[in-house]
Amino acid sequence: WGSLEQRLADRKREQVVQYDGAVELELSKFLPPKTGLKIPFLAQVSNTTRTPQFDPYDLDIPLKEKLAAISDKDTKDSVRNSAEDYTNIKGFNFTNVRKERTNTQQKPKPWDVENLALSYAYTQTDRHDPIILADQIRNYKGSLDYNFTRQVTYVEPFKKIIKEEKWLKLISDFNFNPLPNGFVFRTTMDRDFQRTTYRFAGTDPSKNTFYDKRWAWNRNYSLNWDLTKSLKFTFSATNSAVIDERPEFAINPETNQIYTQTEKSDFIKQNLKNFGRTKTYSHNIGANYTLPTKGLPLTDWTTIRANVNSTYSWNTASLNTDSLGNIIQNSQQRQLNAEFDFEAIYNKFKYLKKIDKKGPAPKKSVDAKGVKKEIGDDKSKPKTDNPDAVDLKAKDKKDKKSKEREPSILERALIRPLLMVRKGRLTYTETYTNVVPGFTPRTKLLGLNDGFNAPGLGFVIGERPSDQWLDESAAKGWFTQSVFLNQPVTRNYTREINGQLKLEPFNDFKIDIDAKQNYALNRQEDFKKPSITDDFQHLSVREVGSYTISFLAINTLFNKDINGLFTNFEDNREVISQRLGTGNHPTDYIYGNYTEGYGRYQQEVLIPAFLSAYTKTDPSKVVLNDKLFSKLPLPNWKLSYNGLNKLPFFKDIFSSVNITHGYSSTLTINNFNTNAFYNPDDPNANTQPITQNYFARYEIPAIVITEQLSPLLGIDVKLKNEMSAKVDMKKSRNLQMSFIDNTLFETKTTEYIFGYGYRIKNIDLPFLVKKAPAKKKLDDKKLPPSQKAKANTGRDLNIKVDFSYRDDVTTNHLLDQDISNPTRGSTTIRITPNADYQLNKRLNLRLFWEYARILPKTTESFPTTNTSAGITVRFSLK
Repeated sequence: WGSLEQRLADRKREQVVQYDGAVELELSKFLPPKTGLKIPFLAQVSNTTRTPQFDPYDLDIPLKEKLAAISDKDTKDSVRNSAEDYTNIKGFNFTNVRKERTNTQQKPKPWDVENLALSYAYTQTDRHDPIILADQIRNYKGSLDYNFTRQVTYVEPFKKIIKEEKWLKLISDFNFNPLPNGFVFRTTMDRDFQRTTYRFAGTDPSKNTFYDKRWAWNRNYSLNWDLTKSLKFTFSATNSAVIDERPEFAINPETNQIYTQTEKSDFIKQNLKNFGRTKTYSHNIGANYTLPTKGLPLTDWTTIRANVNSTYSWNTASLNTDSLGNIIQNSQQRQLNAEFDFEAIYNKFKYLKKIDKKGPAPKKSVDAKGVKKEIGDDKSKPKTDNPDAVDLKAKDKKDKKSKEREPSILERALIRPLLMVRKGRLTYTETYTNVVPGFTPRTKLLGLNDGFNAPGLGFVIGERPSDQWLDESAAKGWFTQSVFLNQPVTRNYTREINGQLKLEPFNDFKIDIDAKQNYALNRQEDFKKPSITDDFQHLSVREVGSYTISFLAINTLFNKDINGLFTNFEDNREVISQRLGTGNHPTDYIYGNYTEGYGRYQQEVLIPAFLSAYTKTDPSKVVLNDKLFSKLPLPNWKLSYNGLNKLPFFKDIFSSVNITHGYSSTLTINNFNTNAFYNPDDPNANTQPITQNYFARYEIPAIVITEQLSPLLGIDVKLKNEMSAKVDMKKSRNLQMSFIDNTLFETKTTEYIFGYGYRIKNIDLPFLVKKAPAKKKLDDKKLPPSQKAKANTGRDLNIKVDFSYRDDVTTNHLLDQDISNPTRGSTTIRITPNADYQLNKRLNLRLFWEYARILPKTTESFPTTNTSAGITVRFSLK
């Protein structure tokens, strides 16, 4: 067992002998170079023998003593063999055997042998140990690759017929590519054969020997085809199949005998002819089309691209559960990208182009006396003795000047704002993902069955299966009859809309407008036979989704009468109820004029009434629930202006002035799901027992509206004397309307931030750095910019002080309870001074201190004070 001071390696009770060897050769070196053959070859061998110190069966007897006591050589070898743990691995492979092109001037042809590449590998493993008598593993792997690519050539039949005619550019640019760009095919076979014989398991091979046979056949296809310069198509597919083999001791039912080796070989050959038994098949199809808008003068300022990508896969059921059918699934993504360059439209017109851009400054010349004068001055005109020539030149110059007349300041001021729209972008994306279990037909070609009708061309290219498709497929016998199928049919859908618009009413004033929408709906149902005698039915239909959209509720953001807004919400319910139904509601008649089934707490009444009140929309026109998820997104914006310092009155005072404003808002439904009591065939069939309200199609737990003016107004200025100041005013609101307890949680925040900064240039702090020797003072005004940068290489001290005031308050509103009380809130005052000292280009020292005073608005909490201070050192090493 060893002693305590011995290491684990010192306590081994076995002797290990191991050797490995490998040789790698390029066999083509033995052939003439002009053959172009490449034959990489690798062979390797590995052997490991572990001999224990003690006999594995008689654990108290050393193996050497036991072998020494045996005189018969065969018996001794048998005992040694059963005691050793022996592993021997050897193999060889030819990888990527191919013929390279020797004639580079010749165009590749599809039938060229250079398109092919072969690989083959063989590995043999033999092992035995005290438990296993013999374990033999044989692995055979071979592959064939075909790769053909060609240089794309487009046929342009009208290119030479129609020339330099912009209105016919769409026709002259017509082109097509009659042949694919390239095709790639790869087939791989991987066969494993393992036979394991155990000791002490008797002499019957059917009981002491285990066989593991696996034969996989994978095929990959890929096709690229640029049908035109703007239409591109891609296709790739993968088929994974197995070559089934007879079990080693299987009984032939016809002869009642074990299958002979010939019968086993015939069974394998037949499976090879049938390309094996497919386990999985999948393909991807992609199409990318750029609309020819560039070919028309009226639309050459637009770029529109359409992308469609679809997938399909077929997965077989295991052999012991094949009665449950196979699983097919597909997906499809449709995307439309549109970009609009409105500046290109303005540049089409010379006058608008001049309006759009700043006019050039008048050119000046200097006479011999150094006096500056405008070019075109009569004194600078060349003298000539021919008056006719002078008149002609003056006339030409006058005509040229008339043609190149620059717009006046008044013209720019009136027309430039009309050219404010600069660029636009729109992205629309739809994605479908579907999973259909219980599908019985097998795949043959392109995911279709032998008759090329199941599951249909539409499904294999990513089309979403409808309820009608499911019913018709079941009638054709494409679905399993088993009542034990418990995997649901899943159909998922997502939609994303993103739009951006850039406006510039005048130079340096920019407005970014954006809008977005995200919608997701996941539908699940059990499509099966409830019993053998029943027909296929759509059972347990469930829909779950989420919804987010850019919103606009700024109309009521500044309304201080929060109780009045909530009262409008309560009053709007009657108008919405009248729009939805007729007749009097049996339980709510004493509270108002509500119609039957649409009482004051009915969800389809509450949601439009809530949106109407907090967007200041007429309740008779607000969108109802059935159109809520198809509502277009509303714009949010961000404004910035940085041209104030360029005005003559301010340019000598300010280095930069940035004025910003932004508004963002979203309406979010984090989740909604199908109401179990809703009847899609008759929505008014079921009512709630207590309130007598109709059940809505979807249960929506809550709607959240968030909006913020960040900032409402922001001003950041930097003066010529290195002083800086900033002012930020922010306002935000969060509305969370819960339809579970009919409570509105409203949080409003107002924040003011004031900042001051000062930069001291070229300062040496004596306690940090050694004072630099005095240098001749340079006048920065007389230095060019390149020398200014070199002159300002001293150390700078930046001092900043920020002061912020933040007010938060949360109010809960409960429907019909006249309760609107602040539940929590606080006022926070924060002061944050800091100083940054740049010692050199690689080392920066920062000192900061922060003080915060939090004053709660409720009596349950107490004021708190937070302070923090520290030093931060940043450095870089090169």
